Amino acid sequence: MDDADRTAIHEVMEQQTVSVAKAGIVATLNARAAVLAAANPLYGRYNRRKSLSENINLPNSLLSRFDLMFLILDIADVDKDMALARHVTYVHQNEGVDSDNNNTTEQSDAVPIEEDDDEDVGFDSHNPRTEDESPPTLSSNLLREYISRARKHQPVVPPDVAPYIVEAYVNLRSDGNPGKNKNGDQTVMTARQLLSILRLSQALARLRFSDYVAREDVNEAIRLTHMSKSSLLDEQNGPNSNGQDSNKRKWGGEDVTSRIFNIIKDYSTASRSERIEMRLCEAMVIRKGFTGQQLHECLEEYSNLGILQVNATRTQVEFINQ
Repeated sequence: MDDADRTAIHEVMEQQTVSVAKAGIVATLNARAAVLAAANPLYGRYNRRKSLSENINLPNSLLSRFDLMFLILDIADVDKDMALARHVTYVHQNEGVDSDNNNTTEQSDAVPIEEDDDEDVGFDSHNPRTEDESPPTLSSNLLREYISRARKHQPVVPPDVAPYIVEAYVNLRSDGNPGKNKNGDQTVMTARQLLSILRLSQALARLRFSDYVAREDVNEAIRLTHMSKSSLLDEQNGPNSNGQDSNKRKWGGEDVTSRIFNIIKDYSTASRSERIEMRLCEAMVIRKGFTGQQLHECLEEYSNLGILQVNATRTQVEFINQ
């Protein structure tokens, strides 16, 4: 990117304005739109020994304007490469054959949007999809209609959720303190990232056709922020070992299972309670950047070790031996 272009986009993403000078007239226009960008590394190969800023030759002052950044590497994989090659060859072999059936396919695969009391997008709940079946194909007209209706909503933070966001921000700031960070987490929360979490929470609420931000939206926004940073840190520290499960990925010298267990253990010690609500465990884990599936895998593993147990209704987690 040229220096002039870099300076121009810096003003747009920092001030949300763009200055235009034409025929002696200088105008400042509002530029409030989402920016989705993709960048290739220098020389076509990502160097894990260098930072993201050095790989794509953009300053950190500009990169910090993006709410989320994910690193996607082209790693050789036999199965994925075979599937991609078969798909490309199939498209070229059948080019023009299925063009006449495109309209029919879109109409048959489209899922209508129906507004009910909850304003949810409803699929056929009487015929649930199994794991082996592929998800239904959505037509472009359906997606346009969905986006058009979602943009009509302008979610706000209700009074009962505002203290929850403040508490989450303070906890994340405390976790990023080098003096208190014992788990090796390098994530540091700033005021700019707090605004990013608020924007992501409002976007998630808008996807639900809701005018109010829920706690689940905040937790998901924090999880996305953590996953965005962890993808950059993991690739900078080096790739995972061959054939290693995602649950065994290292987070600051610990695997994911141990990291989740320490989060629950620390809360139990601080609250001096051997029983913790499952919904509270899920909220803490998701806010740290993990998923609900990883939490259940952690609980299952430590339950087999006899360290903790989950009640029959899966609403509480209890430590057997503190």
